[in-house]
Parts: sequence; C-alpha cells; structure tokens
Amino acid sequence: MTGAVVVIDMQNGFCHPYGSAAKVAGLSMRNMDEVIIEHARLLAAARAAGVPIVFTRYVWRRNRLDADPAMAAVFGPEAFTEGTWDAAVISELEITERDTVVDKRRFDAFLHTDLDLVLRALGTRRLLLTGVATNGCVETTARTAVQLGYKVSVAEDATSAPNDQHKAGLASIARGFGQVEPWRTALDRCLKG
Repeated sequence: MTGAVVVIDMQNGFCHPYGSAAKVAGLSMRNMDEVIIEHARLLAAARAAGVPIVFTRYVWRRNRLDADPAMAAVFGPEAFTEGTWDAAVISELEITERDTVVDKRRFDAFLHTDLDLVLRALGTRRLLLTGVATNGCVETTARTAVQLGYKVSVAEDATSAPNDQHKAGLASIARGFGQVEPWRTALDRCLKG
C-alpha cells in the first residue's frame, strides 16, 4: 500500500460554531455536520484497511511570534493558539496512537513542516486529502503535493469551505492538482497505490 489520508485542519477553530472562524471572523464552513460524519466513516474505513492517517493542525505559539499577521488579524488574538480548545482537532475525530499529527503555521501543510518526511517514511505515493478549507489549506497542500511528486485525490464529500469557496477550490484542484472524487473512490485508489 502506498497511500495515506491527510486530514487538514479539522479543528474546533475552523469547524465548530463557537470556533474562531465562525465566532470572530464570521466564516462558517458549509455542510460541516455532514462533512464530520463523512470524516468519521472515512477514518474508520482507512483504519480497518491499514491506511496511514496524518492529521494537520494550523497552530501558533502563545506569543504569536510565528502567526501570519493577516490571518491573525482576521481570526483574532486567541485563535489557533497551541494547547487551546480552538487549536484542538474536533472531538468527533479521534486521533489514535497509530495516527501522526503535523503542526503547521501556514496554509500549506508541507511548508516548514516534516509532513514530506513523514509521508516518505511511510512509503506514501498517493494522498487522499480531506478537511478545511477547500480553497485555502486543502488546495495549497494539493498544489505542493503534486509538485513533490505525489498523486493527489481530494475528497469532495469530506472537505468544506465558506459559501461558494468550496466549489471554487474543488474546481481549481481538478484543473491540474488532483482528482476530485468521493472519499470512497479516493480511498480505493490509496489501497491500489
């Protein structure tokens, strides 16, 4: 098996109605209840099949030294601070001992992180990307993944973004950065390599 699931930023700050995205920035992810249900199903199927799972978290240090000034201005002074409820992965998606967590400071899960090192150590050649926001962190990560030589699938039913940004992000990815498809199809690709 050469595939892995990368769950991007399914954190309280982005996904929960009391998180920074909704409460401070006024950005609500579309269909989040359904997206969470599909994530739970996907993670159960991936674990049953032995597919590695990597969670990313968009986090900043308490002193904000590493915060993106533009993003910090949008989301507020407490958003995505390491060790806080806002920065934690939502409780509906349990992280197990077999899973890997990669913390990141910017949209791109590869930029200034050890994600590529982790994936190569796992022997990964194909990625199934899920999470939020489709047009931001998911799309940016897909672009870099392709440039690094990975085959990319993005789960259209396990990603989300505010309003029309979800469809725009998927359209952009489909035009040259990966296959956009239901997670079941994408997971099958991961199993086949």
